[in-house]
Amino acid sequence: MNGTSYVPSKVFREIAGKDVSIVFYLENGMTWTVTGTSVTNAHDVNFGVTAGKNKIPIDVINRITNEVSVTQFSLEYDGDFGFEAILTIDLGRKNDGYYANLFCYAPDSDSMEYITSGLIKNGKAELRFTHASDYAVIIDDTAYGIEDISAGAGVRAEGTASDTNGRYSVTPAAAAAIAAALIIKRRRRVK
Repeated sequence: MNGTSYVPSKVFREIAGKDVSIVFYLENGMTWTVTGTSVTNAHDVNFGVTAGKNKIPIDVINRITNEVSVTQFSLEYDGDFGFEAILTIDLGRKNDGYYANLFCYAPDSDSMEYITSGLIKNGKAELRFTHASDYAVIIDDTAYGIEDISAGAGVRAEGTASDTNGRYSVTPAAAAAIAAALIIKRRRRVK
């Protein structure tokens, strides 16, 4: 990306409907991948991701997990992408074999909505985004929902996952106005 994270809508219009993918490499080591077949409404998008925002209340996070290790990220874009974008994020090789479970924060209902899961391989996970919002990524030894995009599973509609272990509740909440992603690492008990 040569120091920028801004992508004009004409790039997405050019690939719309085509079976091609573009990978955007950010300076921080993260990548965004967009496939032309997922483009429905091209927008100018800023794929920038920076650390330092605390937008999701800790009590909402604690409804999913009681963990305290939190790293937050802020997405520079606000709103619907008009396509599906896969964020590849480095979560550390120590988490290889675990799952990154992505949740969206819905401030109107003060709840978290399950979005997707990705298996962590070589320290990295791939996570599906369709809009910018407040997000939490919870690392665990199981995928919370039915989808693991890194295993080639099909795309699942948001808000349809269920959890029989009572770890979280899924609501059909709408997208939030601001963009921040945070990573929460669940502690693993040593046996």
